[in-house]
Amino acid sequence: MKRQIVLFSVFVILVILGYALHGDQGTPIHSAVPNENSTHTPVGEKAPSVNEVLISLGSYESFCWVVNGTSLPVPFFGIQAKWVKGCVNYANGSAVYWVKKTDGRSFHYIVNATLDDLDWSVITHTYSPGLNIMNFLSWVLTDGNVTDVKRAGNLYQLNLSLDYVDESNAGTIENPHIIRIYITWNVTLIVNADGEPIGGHFVGKSRGPSNVNSANWFQEGNFTLLGEWKQ
Repeated sequence: MKRQIVLFSVFVILVILGYALHGDQGTPIHSAVPNENSTHTPVGEKAPSVNEVLISLGSYESFCWVVNGTSLPVPFFGIQAKWVKGCVNYANGSAVYWVKKTDGRSFHYIVNATLDDLDWSVITHTYSPGLNIMNFLSWVLTDGNVTDVKRAGNLYQLNLSLDYVDESNAGTIENPHIIRIYITWNVTLIVNADGEPIGGHFVGKSRGPSNVNSANWFQEGNFTLLGEWKQ
């Protein structure tokens, strides 16, 4: 068992280092989710608390990450992507994205808060995992629930769940027609003993009226944090 845990820890480190060297080329990554040999650890025994993880997420002035999936909605660009690498720097108000679309075509996009204040506002307030992974994780941790915690060596797997209803009025004030879309996120977040994010997996889905474009979507992906943005 100890040998499996050690091998797993080494595997996660090699995956993250390998992607840091080849991430710009869109090389697929493996999920940072521990294997089935992980041991259950009650919340609070040794695992970092939700508050400790939130403090860690909010401590980054700059960060880079990558998301892999089959069809990832990126609302900022109005496209479906299968690979997104992003870097955000709050200190100087800049961001850059490398995107590979589902049709195989790639592009990159640069945002500067001074020149693109509207774009910058979207990036700093969005909950999209492809546009700001830290906001997404903070949101799920704050508004969702921790359903389980598992330990593998010095890493911890937090299983998170978030359910909510998005309501809008498609009618008038006098004759309202309320549309409800039910949304669920299930997230596996891997952190170290200090609560620093390593990577994980997410599944998001919604259900609602079939004639509403924003309803009945599904997205799934793996994500890896790449550390601070070295500019």
